[in-house]
Amino acid sequence: MILRNIAVIFVLLLYYQIFVYSQPKLEIEGGYSYDWGNVKSTLETVTAKIKLKNVGTDTLKIYKVKPNCGCTATDLRNAVLAPDSSVYMNIGLHITNYSGPVEKSIEINTSDPDARNIRYIIKANVIQPISFFPDKFIRFSTILAGEESIYKIVINNNTDEDVIIREIKKEPDYLQINLREETVIEAGKNFVLEAKINPSTLGNILVNIKFKTTCPDLPRVEIGGSAMVIDYSPKLKNQEIDSKNQQQRLELK
Repeated sequence: MILRNIAVIFVLLLYYQIFVYSQPKLEIEGGYSYDWGNVKSTLETVTAKIKLKNVGTDTLKIYKVKPNCGCTATDLRNAVLAPDSSVYMNIGLHITNYSGPVEKSIEINTSDPDARNIRYIIKANVIQPISFFPDKFIRFSTILAGEESIYKIVINNNTDEDVIIREIKKEPDYLQINLREETVIEAGKNFVLEAKINPSTLGNILVNIKFKTTCPDLPRVEIGGSAMVIDYSPKLKNQEIDSKNQQQRLELK
Protein backbone atom coordinates (compact mmCIF):
# COMPACT_ATOMS: atom_id res chain seq x y z
CA MET A 1 0.00 0.00 0.00
CA ILE A 2 2.76 2.39 0.96
CA LEU A 3 4.71 1.50 -2.16
CA ARG A 4 1.62 2.11 -4.29
CA ASN A 5 1.15 5.56 -2.77
CA ILE A 6 4.79 6.37 -3.34
CA ALA A 7 4.45 5.30 -6.98
CA VAL A 8 1.36 7.47 -7.45
CA ILE A 9 3.12 10.46 -5.92
CA PHE A 10 6.15 9.85 -8.16
CA VAL A 11 3.98 9.72 -11.28
CA LEU A 12 2.16 12.91 -10.26
CA LEU A 13 5.46 14.68 -9.66
CA LEU A 14 6.72 13.50 -13.02
CA TYR A 15 3.65 14.81 -14.83
CA TYR A 16 3.90 18.09 -12.89
CA GLN A 17 7.51 18.55 -13.99
CA ILE A 18 6.57 17.78 -17.58
CA PHE A 19 3.71 20.26 -17.40
CA VAL A 20 5.84 22.98 -15.79
CA TYR A 21 8.91 22.58 -17.94
CA SER A 22 7.18 21.80 -21.23
CA GLN A 23 5.78 25.21 -22.02
CA PRO A 24 5.98 27.56 -24.98
CA LYS A 25 7.87 30.80 -24.49
CA LEU A 26 7.71 33.75 -26.85
CA GLU A 27 10.79 35.86 -27.46
CA ILE A 28 10.43 39.04 -29.55
CA GLU A 29 13.61 40.38 -31.04
CA GLY A 30 14.37 43.76 -29.46
CA GLY A 31 11.71 43.46 -26.75
CA TYR A 32 8.11 44.63 -26.78
CA SER A 33 8.66 47.86 -28.72
CA TYR A 34 10.26 49.27 -31.87
CA ASP A 35 11.40 52.86 -32.39
CA TRP A 36 12.33 54.23 -35.82
CA GLY A 37 13.68 57.42 -34.22
CA ASN A 38 13.68 60.59 -36.36
CA VAL A 39 12.08 60.05 -39.77
CA LYS A 40 11.04 62.40 -42.56
CA SER A 41 7.32 62.65 -43.27
CA THR A 42 8.07 62.35 -46.99
CA LEU A 43 8.76 58.63 -46.45
CA GLU A 44 4.97 58.21 -46.05
CA THR A 45 5.35 54.78 -44.39
CA VAL A 46 8.24 53.34 -42.37
CA THR A 47 8.63 49.56 -42.11
CA ALA A 48 10.56 46.94 -40.17
CA LYS A 49 10.81 43.16 -39.87
CA ILE A 50 10.54 41.74 -36.34
CA LYS A 51 11.57 38.20 -35.39
CA LEU A 52 9.27 36.19 -33.12
CA LYS A 53 10.83 33.00 -31.73
CA ASN A 54 9.62 30.14 -29.57
CA VAL A 55 12.41 29.58 -27.02
CA GLY A 56 10.26 27.23 -24.95
CA THR A 57 9.93 23.44 -24.92
CA ASP A 58 6.39 23.16 -26.23
CA THR A 59 4.52 24.34 -29.32
CA LEU A 60 3.72 28.06 -29.37
CA LYS A 61 0.48 29.23 -30.95
CA ILE A 62 -0.15 32.80 -32.10
CA TYR A 63 -3.87 33.44 -31.93
CA LYS A 64 -4.09 37.05 -33.07
CA VAL A 65 -2.03 39.99 -34.33
CA LYS A 66 -4.14 43.14 -34.47
CA PRO A 67 -2.60 46.53 -35.36
CA ASN A 68 -4.18 49.82 -34.34
CA CYS A 69 -5.39 52.37 -36.87
CA GLY A 70 -2.45 54.01 -38.62
CA CYS A 71 -0.15 51.01 -38.52
CA THR A 72 0.13 47.60 -40.18
CA ALA A 73 1.39 44.14 -39.19
CA THR A 74 1.61 40.72 -40.79
CA ASP A 75 -1.46 38.62 -40.01
CA LEU A 76 0.11 35.74 -38.07
CA ARG A 77 -3.24 34.45 -36.86
CA ASN A 78 -3.15 30.68 -36.21
CA ALA A 79 0.63 30.52 -36.71
CA VAL A 80 2.20 27.54 -34.94
CA LEU A 81 5.85 27.55 -33.85
CA ALA A 82 7.65 24.40 -32.76
CA PRO A 83 10.34 24.81 -30.09
CA ASP A 84 13.36 26.78 -31.36
CA SER A 85 11.53 27.89 -34.52
CA SER A 86 10.68 31.47 -35.49
CA VAL A 87 8.58 33.64 -37.77
CA TYR A 88 8.89 37.23 -38.96
CA MET A 89 6.30 39.95 -38.43
CA ASN A 90 6.40 42.83 -40.90
CA ILE A 91 5.27 46.09 -39.31
CA GLY A 92 4.58 49.52 -40.77
CA LEU A 93 3.65 52.98 -39.56
CA HIS A 94 1.92 55.59 -41.75
CA ILE A 95 3.52 58.96 -40.96
CA THR A 96 2.53 61.33 -43.79
CA ASN A 97 0.02 63.37 -41.80
CA TYR A 98 1.94 63.43 -38.53
CA SER A 99 4.46 65.81 -37.03
CA GLY A 100 6.48 65.09 -33.89
CA PRO A 101 6.24 61.95 -31.72
CA VAL A 102 3.86 59.24 -32.95
CA GLU A 103 3.03 56.07 -31.02
CA LYS A 104 0.82 53.16 -32.05
CA SER A 105 0.36 49.64 -30.75
CA ILE A 106 -0.14 46.10 -32.02
CA GLU A 107 -2.06 43.54 -29.97
CA ILE A 108 -0.55 40.04 -29.95
CA ASN A 109 -2.28 37.04 -28.34
CA THR A 110 -0.33 33.78 -27.84
CA SER A 111 -0.37 30.49 -25.92
CA ASP A 112 2.65 31.52 -23.86
CA PRO A 113 1.31 31.58 -20.26
CA ASP A 114 3.61 34.52 -19.49
CA ALA A 115 2.74 36.44 -22.65
CA ARG A 116 -0.88 35.74 -23.46
CA ASN A 117 -1.75 39.37 -24.23
CA ILE A 118 1.03 41.61 -25.48
CA ARG A 119 0.79 45.28 -26.37
CA TYR A 120 3.64 45.78 -28.83
CA ILE A 121 4.54 49.48 -29.16
CA ILE A 122 5.81 51.08 -32.36
CA LYS A 123 6.85 54.72 -32.47
CA ALA A 124 8.70 57.38 -34.42
CA ASN A 125 9.49 61.07 -34.28
CA VAL A 126 8.18 62.52 -37.55
CA ILE A 127 10.06 65.48 -38.96
CA GLN A 128 8.05 67.67 -41.33
CA PRO A 129 10.44 69.74 -43.50
CA ILE A 130 7.86 72.52 -43.42
CA SER A 131 5.13 72.41 -40.79
CA PHE A 132 1.99 74.48 -40.33
CA PHE A 133 0.40 75.56 -37.06
CA PRO A 134 -2.33 74.85 -36.22
CA ASP A 135 -2.62 73.11 -39.60
CA LYS A 136 -3.05 73.77 -43.34
CA PHE A 137 -6.62 75.03 -43.16
CA ILE A 138 -7.94 78.59 -42.82
CA ARG A 139 -10.95 78.71 -40.50
CA PHE A 140 -12.70 82.03 -40.88
CA SER A 141 -15.78 80.49 -39.28
CA THR A 142 -18.97 82.64 -39.36
CA ILE A 143 -18.49 86.28 -40.35
CA LEU A 144 -20.76 89.19 -41.19
CA ALA A 145 -21.07 90.44 -44.74
CA GLY A 146 -19.02 93.57 -45.25
CA GLU A 147 -16.82 92.96 -42.22
CA GLU A 148 -13.16 91.96 -42.32
CA SER A 149 -12.00 88.64 -40.88
CA ILE A 150 -8.39 87.61 -40.27
CA TYR A 151 -6.84 84.17 -39.80
CA LYS A 152 -3.18 83.32 -39.16
CA ILE A 153 -1.09 80.22 -39.83
CA VAL A 154 2.51 79.83 -38.68
CA ILE A 155 4.75 78.31 -41.37
CA ASN A 156 7.80 76.67 -39.77
CA ASN A 157 10.96 75.90 -41.72
CA ASN A 158 12.36 72.83 -39.93
CA THR A 159 15.21 72.29 -42.39
CA ASP A 160 18.84 73.42 -42.36
CA GLU A 161 18.38 75.50 -45.51
CA ASP A 162 16.51 78.73 -46.27
CA VAL A 163 13.23 78.17 -48.11
CA ILE A 164 12.06 80.56 -50.85
CA ILE A 165 8.38 80.94 -51.74
CA ARG A 166 7.42 81.23 -55.42
CA GLU A 167 4.46 81.11 -57.84
CA ILE A 168 1.78 82.12 -55.36
CA LYS A 169 -1.85 81.64 -56.39
CA LYS A 170 -4.94 82.43 -54.34
CA GLU A 171 -8.73 82.25 -54.61
CA PRO A 172 -11.02 84.18 -54.49
CA ASP A 173 -9.44 87.37 -55.82
CA TYR A 174 -10.50 89.44 -52.79
CA LEU A 175 -8.58 87.12 -50.45
CA GLN A 176 -5.64 89.15 -49.14
CA ILE A 177 -2.43 87.52 -47.88
CA ASN A 178 0.89 88.90 -46.68
CA LEU A 179 2.91 86.19 -48.47
CA ARG A 180 4.91 87.60 -51.39
CA GLU A 181 6.94 86.18 -54.26
CA GLU A 182 10.53 85.37 -53.23
CA THR A 183 9.66 85.50 -49.54
CA VAL A 184 12.53 83.81 -47.68
CA ILE A 185 11.89 81.70 -44.59
CA GLU A 186 15.26 81.22 -42.96
CA ALA A 187 16.44 77.83 -41.71
CA GLY A 188 14.91 77.03 -38.33
CA LYS A 189 12.69 80.14 -38.46
CA ASN A 190 9.02 80.75 -39.23
CA PHE A 191 6.71 83.03 -41.15
CA VAL A 192 3.26 84.05 -39.94
CA LEU A 193 0.86 83.83 -42.87
CA GLU A 194 -2.00 86.29 -42.47
CA ALA A 195 -5.14 85.85 -44.56
CA LYS A 196 -7.91 88.47 -44.73
CA ILE A 197 -11.33 88.57 -46.36
CA ASN A 198 -14.07 91.19 -46.48
CA PRO A 199 -16.79 89.40 -48.45
CA SER A 200 -20.13 90.74 -49.63
CA THR A 201 -21.43 87.43 -50.97
CA LEU A 202 -23.57 85.46 -48.53
CA GLY A 203 -23.25 81.77 -47.82
CA ASN A 204 -20.33 79.35 -47.65
CA ILE A 205 -17.10 80.61 -49.22
CA LEU A 206 -14.10 78.44 -50.05
CA VAL A 207 -10.60 79.90 -50.09
CA ASN A 208 -7.41 78.42 -51.44
CA ILE A 209 -3.72 79.34 -51.43
CA LYS A 210 -1.11 77.52 -53.52
CA PHE A 211 2.62 78.14 -53.80
CA LYS A 212 5.89 76.43 -54.61
CA THR A 213 8.97 76.23 -52.42
CA THR A 214 12.67 75.54 -52.92
CA CYS A 215 12.46 72.71 -50.37
CA PRO A 216 13.02 69.44 -52.28
CA ASP A 217 10.98 67.48 -49.72
CA LEU A 218 7.96 69.78 -50.06
CA PRO A 219 8.05 71.49 -53.47
CA ARG A 220 4.33 72.35 -53.51
CA VAL A 221 2.00 73.58 -50.79
CA GLU A 222 -1.78 73.96 -50.83
CA ILE A 223 -3.74 75.59 -48.03
CA GLY A 224 -7.52 75.36 -48.08
CA GLY A 225 -10.12 77.17 -46.04
CA SER A 226 -13.71 78.24 -45.66
CA ALA A 227 -16.00 80.90 -44.23
CA MET A 228 -19.71 81.23 -43.62
CA VAL A 229 -20.92 84.73 -44.47
CA ILE A 230 -24.23 85.93 -42.99
CA ASP A 231 -26.24 89.12 -43.50
CA TYR A 232 -26.36 91.53 -40.56
CA SER A 233 -29.59 93.20 -41.67
CA PRO A 234 -31.44 96.00 -39.78
CA LYS A 235 -34.16 93.46 -38.95
CA LEU A 236 -31.59 91.21 -37.28
CA LYS A 237 -30.18 94.22 -35.43
CA ASN A 238 -33.66 95.17 -34.15
CA GLN A 239 -34.20 91.61 -32.95
CA GLU A 240 -30.94 91.82 -31.04
CA ILE A 241 -31.96 95.13 -29.42
CA ASP A 242 -35.39 93.68 -28.43
CA SER A 243 -33.63 90.68 -26.90
CA LYS A 244 -31.37 92.93 -24.83
CA ASN A 245 -34.31 95.06 -23.64
CA GLN A 246 -36.21 91.94 -22.64
CA GLN A 247 -33.20 90.70 -20.69
CA GLN A 248 -32.92 94.04 -18.87
CA ARG A 249 -36.62 93.91 -17.92
CA LEU A 250 -36.17 90.43 -16.51
CA GLU A 251 -33.21 91.59 -14.45
CA LEU A 252 -35.25 94.50 -12.98
CA LYS A 253 -38.05 92.20 -11.80
